[in-house]
Amino acid sequence: MCGISGFINYKMIQDRDLLKKSLDCIIHRGPDDEGMFFAEGFSMGMRRLSIIDIAAGKQPISNEDQTVTVVFNGEIYNHLELRKELENKNHIFKTHSDTEVLVHGYEEWGTELPKKLRGMFAFSIHDKRKNKLFIVRDHFGIKPLYYHLENNKITSFASEIKSILVDKNIKREVNTSFIYDYVSFQYNPNAETFFKNIFKLAPGHSLTIDLTTGGYSIEKYWQWNFKEERDTDYETSKINVKKALHDSVRHHMIADVPVASFLSSGVDSSIIALLAQRIMKEQGKNLKTYTIGFKDLDSEIKDVKEFAKFIKSDHTEITVTFEDYFESLKKCIWHFDEPIADPSAISLFLLSKEVVKDVKVVMSGEGADELFGGYGIYQEPHNKYIQLISRQPQWFKTIFLYPLLGIVNFTVIQFPVFVRFPGVSYLNRALTSVRSRYIGNANIFKEKEKEKLFKNYMRQDLTSTLDLQDQDVSKLSESEYMQFVDIHNWMRGDILQKADKMTMANSLELRVPFLDTKVSDVATGLIDAWKYKNGTTKFILRDAFAQDMPAKTNKRPKLGFPTPWHIWLKKDSEKVQSLILENKLIQEICNIEYINQLFTKSNLNDKFIARRIFTLLMAALWYNTFIYDEK
Repeated sequence: MCGISGFINYKMIQDRDLLKKSLDCIIHRGPDDEGMFFAEGFSMGMRRLSIIDIAAGKQPISNEDQTVTVVFNGEIYNHLELRKELENKNHIFKTHSDTEVLVHGYEEWGTELPKKLRGMFAFSIHDKRKNKLFIVRDHFGIKPLYYHLENNKITSFASEIKSILVDKNIKREVNTSFIYDYVSFQYNPNAETFFKNIFKLAPGHSLTIDLTTGGYSIEKYWQWNFKEERDTDYETSKINVKKALHDSVRHHMIADVPVASFLSSGVDSSIIALLAQRIMKEQGKNLKTYTIGFKDLDSEIKDVKEFAKFIKSDHTEITVTFEDYFESLKKCIWHFDEPIADPSAISLFLLSKEVVKDVKVVMSGEGADELFGGYGIYQEPHNKYIQLISRQPQWFKTIFLYPLLGIVNFTVIQFPVFVRFPGVSYLNRALTSVRSRYIGNANIFKEKEKEKLFKNYMRQDLTSTLDLQDQDVSKLSESEYMQFVDIHNWMRGDILQKADKMTMANSLELRVPFLDTKVSDVATGLIDAWKYKNGTTKFILRDAFAQDMPAKTNKRPKLGFPTPWHIWLKKDSEKVQSLILENKLIQEICNIEYINQLFTKSNLNDKFIARRIFTLLMAALWYNTFIYDEK
C-alpha cells in the first residue's frame, strides 16, 4: 500500500524538489519508505507502506533492461497465480512483491494487463521504448487517482489532490457550481474535482500519455453490469456466493504482516470476520477485531461483543467522544481533498487512529449493500402499497391521483410536520418513477431547499449528473437500476473515498473483500427475488451464512454507521453556526437567513436538518483549508 505521484515536464527540465515535496505531502499513505524515478522530461515516485515482501519490495521496480518501470499503490491479490504464469513464460523475478508482477505482466500482456488483475490499485508504468506512461485505476475505484490537465496536456498525477497542488504553477480555482451538486449528493459526482482542471480517473479505466507529443487517451478496460442471462437455480447460487466470499477473504488475507478486521453489528462485517477467523485458526493464529462506540449514543458495542465472543476473536472496543470528533473535523477535510458530507467518516478516522497502533492491515464490509441489495430503498419497487398506486390506470392517475399529490405537497409546504406522514412518502414515490428521481442513497438538500439556500439557483435535473457509464439501463428492474446508480456513483464518490482517505490518513490499509471481481461475477447473476424476500434485504447473502452465525446477527437490519452528530451538534451549535456563516464561500453564494433558520431550537432536534448543517460545515471547512488559508 502506497501513495504515488508524478510530473510531466515537456520542456525536459526535471524538478526533483517538486517531486520530493509532492511525496512528503502524502507521507501518511506510506511512512515506511520512499522511492523516486526520473526520465527525460518526466518524474514519478511513491511513499510505501510495507505489507508484502517488506525487505525487497522497494519501489520503483523495473525489468531487467530498465525499459519498464512502475510505481504502485494497492494490492494485487492474485499476484502469486500471475507470477507462476509469468515464470512459465520465462520471466525472471528478483523480488517476491506483487509490484513486480505489474512489470513483467506489462511486458507480457501490454495494456491488457489490468484485465488480468484481481485487487485494489492505482499504478503508473513508464515504457521507455515507447516513451509513454500507462496509468491504471482498479475496477471499482477502491484506490484514488487524480490528474491535472492544462492546455489539453496532462502535467501531473497523484493519489491525492494535495500532491498535485504542491506545484505552485497550478492555480487553486474553485468549481463553484459543483457546490449545487455536492449539497444534494453529499459528495462531488463530477469527473472534474472541486479544483478546476484537476480530474479523477474513473474506476475500470486506464490513461495512456505520449511523453513526446503530450497526447493522451483514456480507455475503459472493465465495466460492472448485470449479466444478460441470470442464474436459474437458487441453491447453486447460494453455494456460489459462499464459495466466492471465502475465496476472496483468503486472497485478501495475503500479507507479510497481521491482518485484522473491523466489526460492526451488521451482517456484512460479521461475515468477513467469521471467514477471516476460520482462516486464521487454520494457521494457528487468532483474528483481531475492532469496533467503535459513542458516549452519547446507545451503540452497537454490546451486540458486537457477543458476536466477537461467538467467533472467539481478540476483540477491542474504541469509544469516541464529542471532543474527539470536533477536534478531528479539519484534519479529515484535509485528507479528503474535496468536501464529503458523511458524519461517519470522522468516526472511521478516529477508529483507524487507534487500530493502527496494533496492526497495519484491516478488512471491512464495504460493497456488500451495493452488490447484494442491502439498502431498504432497493425494496421500494416491491412494496405492495407503492405497487398498488403505481399500477393504477393512467386515466385514474391523471384525474384523481396527480391532483391529490399536488394538494398533499402544497399542504406539506405550508405545514412541514405532515412530511412525516407515511402516506405522503408513498404517494410521491409511487407516482414518480425511480429513473426520474433516484440519484443515490443521499439526497441531503432537495431542489426546493436548494432554491432557498442559494442566492442564484436554477432547478436541476440531478439524474442527468449521474454517471451511467454509457450503458443501456432500460432493461434493468427499478431495484437493479438503483444498484447500478449506486455502484457507479454513491459507492465510489462516498463509500470508497471515505474508506480509503480516512484509513490511509492514519497509515492503515483497508481491504474490502466484497469488492472482488470474483464476488462481483456471482452478484451480477442474481435476480431481485433472491435479494429481497419477506421484507429482508440481502436475503441470499444472509441465507448463505445462516447456519454459520447467530440468527440475531444474521437477521439484523442495516443500521449504517450510527454517529450521533445530531446530538453533538446541539452541544456546540453556535460554534458550528459561526464557522459556516463566517465562511467566504458561503457568504458569496448562500442566503444567510435560510442558514440561520436551520439553527433554530426546533430544527436542531431534526436529524435530517442536522445532516444539512453538516453538509454546509464540511464545505466551509474545505474552503478554509484549501482556498482561503492559502491566500
